[in-house]
Amino acid sequence: MRSMGEVIRALRLEHHLSQEQFAKLFNVAPSAVGMWENNKRVPGKETLESIADYFNVDMNFLYGKTLIRNSYRELRNTIDPQWGDDTANREYLADKPDLLEIYNDLVKSDELTILFDKTKDLEPKDIESVLVFVQMLRKQRGMDD
Repeated sequence: MRSMGEVIRALRLEHHLSQEQFAKLFNVAPSAVGMWENNKRVPGKETLESIADYFNVDMNFLYGKTLIRNSYRELRNTIDPQWGDDTANREYLADKPDLLEIYNDLVKSDELTILFDKTKDLEPKDIESVLVFVQMLRKQRGMDD
């Protein structure tokens, strides 16, 4: 994993910002940015939240705990969500509580959304088929009653 300083530097460079420009954005001294990037100091919580908001990244990404920039929950309503139209899927599954529960578990898991990336073009009834398959596997393995 990368350090917070490496992540901040990468974000700054990605957006073609000098340390001075970056410092102005977050109302800090340019020397503070240099110390952050060299892992000599850490931004305060409010500044970290501002950085995360500005660059649209998850706090865990900033901390260097994950390589995933955004949690799926934050991305669910973007143009190209991994599970397709979340609202349509939930409406379709509303009368199928067992499948809706599996769906909820899957969309909440950042790790599993990578596995199911190919479902984004599927219709809600196709998502149902995927969920029925998952449900069947869980029952075969004794994971569900």
